[in-house]
Amino acid sequence: GLLFSTVYVALGRALSSLSPAYLAALGVGHRIEAMAYTMCEGFAVGTATVVGQWSGAQRPARARAAAGSAARVAVLSILPVLLLVALCAPAAVRLFARDTVVVTAAVSYLRIVA
Repeated sequence: GLLFSTVYVALGRALSSLSPAYLAALGVGHRIEAMAYTMCEGFAVGTATVVGQWSGAQRPARARAAAGSAARVAVLSILPVLLLVALCAPAAVRLFARDTVVVTAAVSYLRIVA
């Protein structure tokens, strides 16, 4: 968590020194990226619960199987979202920004993270 946050603080400082539009693009990208992040967090919480229950029941094989199944379902669930973001990034970004530089930079960011 701390390293992840530090990276984005440094990235924000670097981008704002280049142009405020790039910092705005990062913010727009984060808003759209949050959709996929939230889905992954939901799978993580649900998986932790199921794995914890199987582990508490002294069934480690079932816990591992549950974790594997959850990982497969999470990947299959997030792929359509990632494809949609990658293919429809310009339209999604324009919901948040109209500036051409912001839109172009945010679309690039989303295609990289997708």
